[in-house]
Amino acid sequence: GVHDPRQQVPLDRMAEAQALGGDLTGALGSLKYLERVSEATNGRRSKVHGVALSDIAERQCQYGFFFDGRGRHRDAVDILALASAGTTEHIDALRAVARCNLHELSFLGIVTRAAPPARATGSGRPQSFNADSTSFRLRVARLMRRESEQALVQAAQLALASPTMSPG
Repeated sequence: GVHDPRQQVPLDRMAEAQALGGDLTGALGSLKYLERVSEATNGRRSKVHGVALSDIAERQCQYGFFFDGRGRHRDAVDILALASAGTTEHIDALRAVARCNLHELSFLGIVTRAAPPARATGSGRPQSFNADSTSFRLRVARLMRRESEQALVQAAQLALASPTMSPG
């Protein structure tokens, strides 16, 4: 069928192959279809779909589709906050919101480079950010989206409140 769960692995592999081949628009389309298959298979508000959505959002951000990625991240965080609040999956989704922002800053050359970066291999994939760079540490606090900062604060609070982090 159109939303057959057996399509998930081939769609995932196709998106990666498209991205590696420089067809980022094709990869974005494959990821959006993968999202629809996950939703139809697992249910729109399920933990499994929330985790899948977070992974899809992460890849959209890696491929340079920040607006799409941020929207999917918001949805994933909302789903996981209801389906499994405070779990590792929820905390990871919150941290991924900030990673998307870091990919965006790196892509634009704002944080790690003085001049805009050349597109990686001509494909439009963003450069990796370097959290150890002096430039990064000096500028990231001013450039971080408020949404990303709030997500990191919430992730830290949840992690500190978890039983595995409690002093014992």
